[in-house]
Amino acid sequence: MQLLIVTLLACQPEVAPEPLLVSDGPELTAVDSGEVVEVMGVELGRTRHAEVETWLADRGLDCDVGPSPARTSFRYDCTGLLPVSLLGDGDRGRPLLTGLLLVRPDDGAVHHVSTTRTHPDGPSAATDYGHTVTMLRARLGEPDKHLPVDDPAALEGRIIRFATEWIQPSLEVRLSILKVNDGPFKVSERWSIPSDAARQERPEGRARNPHLLAVED
Repeated sequence: MQLLIVTLLACQPEVAPEPLLVSDGPELTAVDSGEVVEVMGVELGRTRHAEVETWLADRGLDCDVGPSPARTSFRYDCTGLLPVSLLGDGDRGRPLLTGLLLVRPDDGAVHHVSTTRTHPDGPSAATDYGHTVTMLRARLGEPDKHLPVDDPAALEGRIIRFATEWIQPSLEVRLSILKVNDGPFKVSERWSIPSDAARQERPEGRARNPHLLAVED
């Protein structure tokens, strides 16, 4: 009987995995796990310098462009109140972006896209953070690390930080709240393709994001 069951299982057709849904700002894009991810119209691992410049011009963005300090990478750093055209349908009612960063190797394609929203107080930052966690969870599944804002008192103090992250072999997504001293609350969302070296150095089951120091296993 056991031999018969094993034989039947071996004959079952292989089922392709369901496509992974990811949040990409203006639209929702379904991509196969491990394939190229589009974030706000930028394809991680494919979009290069000329395409980035066209992307920035189409959106009326005037950004600082240049090499990263002491690193072999190139940055497109946009700060200030960014246009509403960068908001997706799921972003309506949320504050405008106050920061956008794209990074690529000197001779390669964009491998990092991150955004920042600035909030005047903790409750509005917590609402934004919770809304974004819900959106990303619906598209990426359960996060690998999650520190929720359960207690309003936790938003008081000199240094405030909460974070949630999804770590996959070919994609890392991190969401965080950060406030330091008298500065504003900032909610940051980061999408990146880890390098081969980063994958090898990543400790098993442990995130490398410093904002996650308070997250317990």
